[in-house]
Amino acid sequence: DSEEGVIVNEIDPADFGLETLGDYDVVIMNNVLSISPDTAKRLKRFVNGGGGLIIFSGDRVEASEYNQNLGGEEGILPAVLGEVATCEDEEGWTLQAARSDHLLAGLTARYPEKLLDAIRITKQIKSTPMEDGEVLITAQSGDPVLLSRSTGSGTVLLFTTTGNQRWNNLPREPLYTILLQQAVTMLTSDPDRLQLTVGTDAELPVSGREVGDSVSLRRPDSEESDDVRVIQNRDQPVAPVSFTEHGVYEIEAEDGKPGLVVAANVNADESNVRVVEGSVLANRLDPIGVQVLNRAGPIAGAIEDARRGRELAHLLLLLAIIVFVLQSVLARYFTNRIDREDSADLSVTLQMSQVAAARRS
Repeated sequence: DSEEGVIVNEIDPADFGLETLGDYDVVIMNNVLSISPDTAKRLKRFVNGGGGLIIFSGDRVEASEYNQNLGGEEGILPAVLGEVATCEDEEGWTLQAARSDHLLAGLTARYPEKLLDAIRITKQIKSTPMEDGEVLITAQSGDPVLLSRSTGSGTVLLFTTTGNQRWNNLPREPLYTILLQQAVTMLTSDPDRLQLTVGTDAELPVSGREVGDSVSLRRPDSEESDDVRVIQNRDQPVAPVSFTEHGVYEIEAEDGKPGLVVAANVNADESNVRVVEGSVLANRLDPIGVQVLNRAGPIAGAIEDARRGRELAHLLLLLAIIVFVLQSVLARYFTNRIDREDSADLSVTLQMSQVAAARRS
């Protein structure tokens, strides 16, 4: 909020069912004991609708319940949770950024090495990333510390260690504040920029309507409006919409009740275009004689090292000098020739003048 700043509400897990999740942009779960099926259903609906969810692990987390109610292909958990791992070294594991172009991974990768080395993890929950989960930060043990998973229009961030200093010293380090600030900024759901994808279903909030009312929905592939029945999703009245075409979907305003406009885009993740490793590409192209420059560092240096053939700069310079000398010789030759012809013409003219003078005398 531009006037009041960020509003934070601390909610006891026992009172979570009384909250209207649609009123929040981001929900943070800190070492919550268990997740009931009903709570899991509400969290899934919240994330799929564009909300952000951050989960911190801890000694109270029941991994089996998390996996059962929030995990799986139809769930929102970025990884399958396992047992708690404890570092044998009292100092703990160090952190390192995973190979990812994600914002939070990039922040960790650019963090000063000495400061990053000061961060230590003594305990964490072992985890196996989901197929569509992304590892952002790992521990020295090789296990993920921070994972991300996008589902529907929202995103879930999972810390496999605690949000306090029980299992790490992260909260006393500047990186902790940086990560949380950027995470909340990234996860903040703004209805004006809500991203919906073709091929998915969503329940759009319709203010001022009652359950059972009909709203007029205008689709991008039709000039006429469709009547959609308003339902209740426990938190608020919504209109269920299936996005079959990319474009603008509009719920029309009626009798002073506000309308809603959203855009559905094609999901780029459905493309099978992937970044190919240099070694794999080299193996594929080697039989047809194509050489792949596969090395780290500036591409200019790789091209120069792999270049074959002769350097033409010296040869061209030599040819230019030869042409210049030849031009000078030819210029001198033709200049001398012109001078000789002019001298001969002058002698003939003088002789003719002398003959004419003799005749007159």
